[in-house]
Amino acid sequence: MYQPCAPSASSSAQPQMPQQPAAANTSKASAFAVLPSDRGPVLAPAKAVTQMLMADWALFLELATYVLYGKLKGKVAYGVEEVREAVEQDAVAVLFVPMSCGHGGESAVRRVAAKSGRGYIMGPTHELHGDLSRWGAAAILHRPLLRMHSSGAEPAEKKTKTCSSTS
Repeated sequence: MYQPCAPSASSSAQPQMPQQPAAANTSKASAFAVLPSDRGPVLAPAKAVTQMLMADWALFLELATYVLYGKLKGKVAYGVEEVREAVEQDAVAVLFVPMSCGHGGESAVRRVAAKSGRGYIMGPTHELHGDLSRWGAAAILHRPLLRMHSSGAEPAEKKTKTCSSTS
């Protein structure tokens, strides 16, 4: 079962849509991509990760814009709790988690890849890490969520959860 990282105590109502990617730290771009294969989940070649990640993140942001403005429903999940639910329902096509989510995030990425999806784990030195941190965790869905298991009605303003370092 997917164990997410702990939500932070201070969360904003909705993440701000970034105009440009966060400033790059060129000393080391730490991101990993896990892809499906006939032998199970495998790491993507390091030189292909950046291009794949940028394209998938741009798609997430575009879909999220439509969702946040009420033009689409069920195309993305964001925040630790909603993303955990999407992973448990096998509804995730592409998953983004920060490295600070630890083993729970890694397990979720492997689970998504085992179900023919893609998963990314971003370290704190990756140029998109700051953007992802504002969302907590993020996912592009291949189908809408059926229901939320944790509680009845979702609050009017969804609160974004962020990951904290846990071991």
